[in-house]
Amino acid sequence: MFDRFYFDLTNGHEIIRDELGVEAESFQQARREAQDVIKECSRTGELDDSSGRWELVIRSQDGTVLERIEIDALNS
Repeated sequence: MFDRFYFDLTNGHEIIRDELGVEAESFQQARREAQDVIKECSRTGELDDSSGRWELVIRSQDGTVLERIEIDALNS
């Protein structure tokens, strides 16, 4: 059985809300996918450092925040 997880991006001032989400077998799989999203956004320059520190918020289908990952933590 798969669960749906959502990956929102925020810098404290603005939120880019994930409306589609991804299906994953477990939270661990969703977290790995979230890390891939962060790496891709950083690689393409989508997250401009001048707008503050970004973090990715993983939330469950019911909206519960499961984890917050600082973007810098994966890029250093």
